[in-house]
Amino acid sequence: MSTPLVTYAQNREDMYLWALLGHRKKGFYVDVGAHHPEFHSVTKLFYDRGWRGINIEPNPELHKTFARTRRRDINLNLGVADKKGLLRFRNYPHHNGLSTFSEEIMKIHEGQDLPYEDSEVEVKPLSDLLAKQDIPPIDFMKVDVEGFEVEALNGNDWDKYRPSVLAVEATVRQKINPMLKKLGYKLEFFDGLNNYYLDTVEPESLTIYNYAPRVLGTGNYTSRELQLQKKIDELETQLAGKSQAYDQLETEYHKIRRRQVRTIAAAGKRRARGYASKIVKG
Repeated sequence: MSTPLVTYAQNREDMYLWALLGHRKKGFYVDVGAHHPEFHSVTKLFYDRGWRGINIEPNPELHKTFARTRRRDINLNLGVADKKGLLRFRNYPHHNGLSTFSEEIMKIHEGQDLPYEDSEVEVKPLSDLLAKQDIPPIDFMKVDVEGFEVEALNGNDWDKYRPSVLAVEATVRQKINPMLKKLGYKLEFFDGLNNYYLDTVEPESLTIYNYAPRVLGTGNYTSRELQLQKKIDELETQLAGKSQAYDQLETEYHKIRRRQVRTIAAAGKRRARGYASKIVKG
């Protein structure tokens, strides 16, 4: 029986990617705008099942969490753009998922009164980052950089590094769709937040229609449901231990109670014999 899948992603992106690629064993991913190794993570499901990859995250604090927990992965603390340099990175401490290099997105959020911190962050093209790593073919690449997706994708060498599947947040889809079509990628589907593209050069036939057998047929639940199930299991174990302890105490109680009754009965008999002896002597 297959182990149920656990989704950690914000919008079940990992489930959709599993539908496309779950038949591959120990594949390789590239996560641009990785955010967190567990919370809203698109890659944790795959990492837990033996995959590995590259996590690119410009926020130094979030990067540290990857360094601590993703030992098989390559974890890079910088940004991705179409050329090398330094760019202003706006981090929203209470809404890390909104952090961005995009000046346009920054302006949109300015009217929302969100606290933020600006810093200069190193950025490099994807092609430069990938060229420095000894990596296998890329099974999937996720790009979620809050409006900076075009610049990130333009920095790749598509002749050398062609993921089988691209999952791209659809913030600027009107620009990305024609761009990726020219690069030989077809739009497979839209999940309400992200577009999923398949490499038309890919020799293997991939399809989202495997969602039913690979995801629904396996069984799945959210990370929150997993946490609650673990807590329930812990409580049931504790209750079982307490129940066993209670049964032992109850058994011991009845033993002592029977011993007490026998002792009292024996004492009563001795006193009765004593009284009878006194009456006879009297």
